[in-house]
Amino acid sequence: MGGPREMDLMADDTEYSGGTADVPGVTVVVLSPAGAEPLADCLTSLADQQPVPGLLEVVLVLFGARPFALGEPLQIRRQHPGLRLRVVSRRDSRRSAAREAGIAAARCQYLTILDGDDTVGPAFVRTLHEAARPGVVPMI
Repeated sequence: MGGPREMDLMADDTEYSGGTADVPGVTVVVLSPAGAEPLADCLTSLADQQPVPGLLEVVLVLFGARPFALGEPLQIRRQHPGLRLRVVSRRDSRRSAAREAGIAAARCQYLTILDGDDTVGPAFVRTLHEAARPGVVPMI
């Protein structure tokens, strides 16, 4: 049988080694205090990006002391099976530690960070990827 699915959701903290940062594309790290905000709008806006096949990875970082609710990420994953979505949990962490965990889990060349209540336009990832190159930090 194959290995674990890309999105293994665990109750305990999930640790990741440093990302390789050599995979073409953009990692979007989404920070969400556990149970604090609905994620559906943010994750749907990322799932609805203009065609960027293989260029988008989403790392959802749930953090804080509350129990982690995984219903919304699972529902978005079912509705958008092509979305590369991984979940990192950081129980009892602050936003800065959650941000560092998301950065460490990133696998793509370029990275951007959103809060769980943010939404982006349909060309966000494509525009970021087209503008990015070594030594250039695009601001969108």
